[in-house]
Amino acid sequence: VYLAHRENGITVISTTNNTEVATIPSAVCGTWPTEMVFSPDGSKMWVSNHYNKTVTVLDMTNPTNPSKITSVGTSDEAQGITIRPDGNYVYVIARYNGSVDVISTTAYTKIATISIGTGGIDFSGSRGIVVSPNGQYVYAAHSYDKTVSIIRTSDNTKIDTFNVGADIWDMRMTSDGAYILATGIGTRNIIAIKTADKTVRTLHQGTTSNTFLGIDLSSDGNFMLITDANQKKVLLFSNTLKGY
Repeated sequence: VYLAHRENGITVISTTNNTEVATIPSAVCGTWPTEMVFSPDGSKMWVSNHYNKTVTVLDMTNPTNPSKITSVGTSDEAQGITIRPDGNYVYVIARYNGSVDVISTTAYTKIATISIGTGGIDFSGSRGIVVSPNGQYVYAAHSYDKTVSIIRTSDNTKIDTFNVGADIWDMRMTSDGAYILATGIGTRNIIAIKTADKTVRTLHQGTTSNTFLGIDLSSDGNFMLITDANQKKVLLFSNTLKGY
């Protein structure tokens, strides 16, 4: 397990005994690492770096002591990141620019920048970005506008933007591509977006004691794991999507 620690690099945790076994320093992974994704074969890690305005590529031959391959510049502070299932392209949110950068994983270059909303405002971009299981669409959240944009990956064109009523911080897609599950940082809720008709449902409404940030799904899709910044805990929720 790899855990980003901003100015302290990336912590490596062994799943065998749940202990910290190594730290990937900022000199290797980049300054203020935010999120990471792996290539489909697990050979490379792509790390978005907030302050560097870069995405760092790591060779994961040695999983506890990876080596840096290169860094790719982004349009602004790099936040959420995702990779297409075929491994050919990485998509990263440039936070204050209100855009998504597309990076070729073979050429290690930025090949496109796609606007998803207003730039220049705090939280104008977010970490919320996912790619559909078939690789045809990217869904990118715009926190300030409380919207999600759909990008067609065949030509890197934004084809739709719809309102979700929540300032999304992070999101994940179910394995069948039917739903997007997301956290709202200011609205303090957990929502589900039905991708077929873009309807939104609140799964859990938090209180002032909650600040929901990161979200992930269990391997069987039955549970959501949510990080709560206020409580400094990882919370476990049942994925209650039946009948929706």
